[in-house]
Amino acid sequence: MADDPNNTKAAFDETWVSATEAGEYLTQSNDGDWNRALTIIQEAIIGGCPALLEWDHGGQKNHAAPAPELALKFWSSPDRFRWVNALNPSMQRKNFSSRPWPWELRAYLSLSDLWDLRHNEGLSATPRVFLYRTGAIKWGLLPAVESPQEAPPPPAAQSDKSAIFDSASVTSEESPGALKRGGRPTDRERIMAEARRRLSAEDAKEIVPRQLAVFCEDLRKWLNRQLDPIRNSKTGEVMSVDTIEEHVRDMFWEFSGRPENR
Repeated sequence: MADDPNNTKAAFDETWVSATEAGEYLTQSNDGDWNRALTIIQEAIIGGCPALLEWDHGGQKNHAAPAPELALKFWSSPDRFRWVNALNPSMQRKNFSSRPWPWELRAYLSLSDLWDLRHNEGLSATPRVFLYRTGAIKWGLLPAVESPQEAPPPPAAQSDKSAIFDSASVTSEESPGALKRGGRPTDRERIMAEARRRLSAEDAKEIVPRQLAVFCEDLRKWLNRQLDPIRNSKTGEVMSVDTIEEHVRDMFWEFSGRPENR
């Protein structure tokens, strides 16, 4: 017997929440700053909140998530997320911010992204984004509830043959962007994910400091601004610059050693 589509949708909605809903909540929480809401959501996904893409094809909704080994690079792209007109996704909110249109927070896929993901039949350039509901609550992307259900994310709905996208396994404990069982990602993982994001940005050569110590100090300031960093029980301080340097030193020197960054 085929699954009841209404039951399937209810199960999906119970486990996943649209990035648009989270974005609207964060916009209200940040005095109407919808750009800040976008940034907060991207940082949470990079830091460990599981996410997947949704698009319509063949009368069905299809879902897929980046393969674990590529998730961090995929979600860290500087132009990965956009507020767009729900009725015409080619129209960005930043260009029509005064219009009372229905805005949705979606992912943006470039032509090269679409080529890499060509095995996902019907995938559009602006697929919807969904967040694992329990992870979104833990990361402060949604208001807290009294007893969120702790359930592992289910497999996505459609099988995929692509090496770039993995719809059979939405999250993995080996994935830098996956939610760890039993709690949120460690601060070490968050710092390393943020460092990778900065070092892989298109304008990294211009924005990344030349000195490792300065780079680590900036990362420490970033960590201190996060919702729930681990703090020293006596001093109340977050991870020290020296500890951060131990975590990111190799990737920083690898970045600095590239000819194009000298």
